[in-house]
Amino acid sequence: LDSLSSNAYTHYWFNNQNKGISYHHFIDNSLSRIELQMSDSFLSNTTYRIRVDSFSDCVNNFSVDRNYADFGLSEKADSNDLHINEVLFNPSPSGADFVELYNSSIKFIDLKDYLICNTDERDSINQFTAFGNDYWQIHPKQFLVLTDSKDKILSNHSVAFPDQIIELKTMPSYNDDAGTVLLSDLNGVRIEKLVYDDKMHFALLDNKEGVSLERISPYRPLNDRSNWISASASANYATPTTRNSQYFETSQNSSTLSIQPEVFSPDGDGYHDVVNFSYQFSETGNVAKLEIYNSSGLLIKTLFKNELLGSSGTYSWNGIDDNGNIPAYGIYIANFEVFNIHGETQTYRKTFVLGGKL
Repeated sequence: LDSLSSNAYTHYWFNNQNKGISYHHFIDNSLSRIELQMSDSFLSNTTYRIRVDSFSDCVNNFSVDRNYADFGLSEKADSNDLHINEVLFNPSPSGADFVELYNSSIKFIDLKDYLICNTDERDSINQFTAFGNDYWQIHPKQFLVLTDSKDKILSNHSVAFPDQIIELKTMPSYNDDAGTVLLSDLNGVRIEKLVYDDKMHFALLDNKEGVSLERISPYRPLNDRSNWISASASANYATPTTRNSQYFETSQNSSTLSIQPEVFSPDGDGYHDVVNFSYQFSETGNVAKLEIYNSSGLLIKTLFKNELLGSSGTYSWNGIDDNGNIPAYGIYIANFEVFNIHGETQTYRKTFVLGGKL
């Protein structure tokens, strides 16, 4: 930077005001980084914006890039704040692996305290990458994508927010058929570990290259296989930096079993591709099975059997029956049998529709 053009306080705007900065100076002789000291302390859970105007280099070239950035006071993440949200482990020949993280909290979290890893057959950390000294902050409700080639992600996918892609020097290797993705802190405390394989993709996909796996809901268990599905065709099979094309937010009600949506179409277009079965009990310790029958009374799919349930939860079905096919359009019956700790059995039956384009 030209030291004269960057030395005036009038070039800096903080929260749209040309004040609030008490001191500024170059960090070193490279004249590429400036440190600003503010007159007031930062507050937690508050978004700030810094803007710079009329900066030039020593031969009078002016910056044409975005001239502002948002930030906040970093806080330590709790165990349920950061989530593995989307993974591309089998990229196209011109593409690159990526892992997307989601911050579900209202905190600004500094990623320098974390590692992205994989594990070996003994479940020990095998390869890992640290974020280093670069300052990467994941904002509240924000998605950040980790990769070793930002250019390949931009050229192969629709990316709404390029600034939310972090290019790391290296990435752990993620095999095309099966593997693990681990988010850990620097002390080795595991935040989330996804165990994946290519069978988690939509079974009728002809080609899985360049198709990411999306988490249907970050609030459901990470390794519930029904909580993952291929990104939709309408989203070009991946959604780096934005909400997943297959995201579904379950609205739990007071009934023991609820089904959303009541009509679903497992065709990979990103609209109601899965049907979600949500349960809610007043006590824990229930064991249950969930089966799908067609209108003729034939069992076509067993989602789970003798499963120990919590007080509430959700399971998803992608429309593939036990024979690996999508059954015919029509009305289907969810049969939910619950055995409680008192030896009592309750059966709940609800109908829903499997439909599609004609």
